[in-house]
Amino acid sequence: MIPISFLLLLLICVSLATPTAQAQEYLKLRLLRRTPLPSARHALALDSLRLSSSSSTTATSSSIPVVSGASSGAGQYFVDLRIGTPPQRIRLVADTGSDLVSGRPARRPALPFGCAFNVSTGPSIGAARGVLGLGRGPISFPSHAAPRFGPAFSYCLPDYTLSPPPTSYLLVGAAPRHRHQNLSFTPLLLNPLSPTFYYIRILSASVDATLLPIDPSVWAFDPTSGAGGTVIDSGTTLSFLPAPAYVQILRAMTSRLPRAAIAGGPPGFDLCVNASAGGLRLPRLGFRLLGGAELAPPPENYYIDTAEGVRCLALQPVSRTGPGFGVIGNLMQQGFLFVFDLDRAASRLGFFRTGCID
Repeated sequence: MIPISFLLLLLICVSLATPTAQAQEYLKLRLLRRTPLPSARHALALDSLRLSSSSSTTATSSSIPVVSGASSGAGQYFVDLRIGTPPQRIRLVADTGSDLVSGRPARRPALPFGCAFNVSTGPSIGAARGVLGLGRGPISFPSHAAPRFGPAFSYCLPDYTLSPPPTSYLLVGAAPRHRHQNLSFTPLLLNPLSPTFYYIRILSASVDATLLPIDPSVWAFDPTSGAGGTVIDSGTTLSFLPAPAYVQILRAMTSRLPRAAIAGGPPGFDLCVNASAGGLRLPRLGFRLLGGAELAPPPENYYIDTAEGVRCLALQPVSRTGPGFGVIGNLMQQGFLFVFDLDRAASRLGFFRTGCID
């Protein structure tokens, strides 16, 4: 656990660095994207480790740029903060699956003015020097920023295939885009046994607009054990679905592809296609959410490049016999604006596809 003084100093520094004009109602941080994305096998290994670890531990606003986690592992996204006098840059992983706010100590023995901090942490996460925890727990960055900027934050994760990527930002607080008329909303559910995570309720799944025969109970979490359910996680690359749902989606996807398009892939990926085949159309996946919203990402959000001309389904099964839960990872989230409205009376997740063009 890091000293709370680090977080307080961080917020003080952000406050000092933020214009106090009435129009400035949010904090804006640029998002950085990891380039290139880790190999599919590496991403799967890192995601599996993260999921195992996560499962076992069962006013005004501020705008901060979000950076993709190219050098920090499985496709995380990052933000840069400048702290101290003179300013020193610190790069942090933007992680909705963590409440932790941590950073490595600056290598300056003394500063004449505040905003230095002294935090002891583990080794760097690639090029990152710590974590900006965006979880919903009481020690997370959004929780501590809420009294000044308001209980909300948003981001749009740029597509890893675009070069150069569009400029995108993590916004904390009452940003105008949080009230965009095109947003669809679904409730954010609280799992008392996993209070860090942002849970959503999937009601059904479809492939090419055909509803799949998946029992709705497959998507729910068990309030007694805390197992099951689905979380939105910016720190995981692939998406993980309950095994019964995964099997139905895999079967529906495979049946809609021409046999000649099926290709071999790396271990751990059950469906791969020859992406160089002319005119190949990939089946469309959609999820119906509690409240009536539909999340319907394009195929590039759930197929990942694994070799030259080969793309594999970027979904993995997760079992409910253990403490696991489903995850909508950052690949699935690419190109969507996600707004986390954290009003404690009725927290909700808003989203719509923008391509990360503000």
